[in-house]
Amino acid sequence: MESTVIVENTTGNKLFSAPVSAGMPFHRGTLRDPSTLRLSDIRKDRGIPLQAQCLSRWPDGSCRWVLLDFQSDAAANVGYRYMLTARGEAAAVGYQVAVQESETKVKFSTGRISLQHDLTNHVLPVVVRATSTWQHEIHVNSLRSKLLR
Repeated sequence: MESTVIVENTTGNKLFSAPVSAGMPFHRGTLRDPSTLRLSDIRKDRGIPLQAQCLSRWPDGSCRWVLLDFQSDAAANVGYRYMLTARGEAAAVGYQVAVQESETKVKFSTGRISLQHDLTNHVLPVVVRATSTWQHEIHVNSLRSKLLR
């Protein structure tokens, strides 16, 4: 199974890692497990991390309607083509999550984003960091945000 997914940026601005959410119908018997779906960026010949969820099933148990969520870079007023394919086994995640634990906190990191949770405080995560040219740090507990150089 192969399908083309076209993302059109009509905002007039270049977008970086813009969230894309789309529903896609499937013929009866075509797809049983949405975790077997893979999304490829045709321009760069690379896989794109994808979340796929079956929202509705046919009487035979196959997926009728699947929700696709991924991120796309897009130049202003340009359409980009992605290839959606289904393979026999679940798609591998394109990145790993590192976990560091101590007595008082646990930290999860993908390399580009990290989340630190204070185990002594039973509320939302304490610090979330996203790495780019500017580092952006969000303190969820106090609902304040600041830019770091």
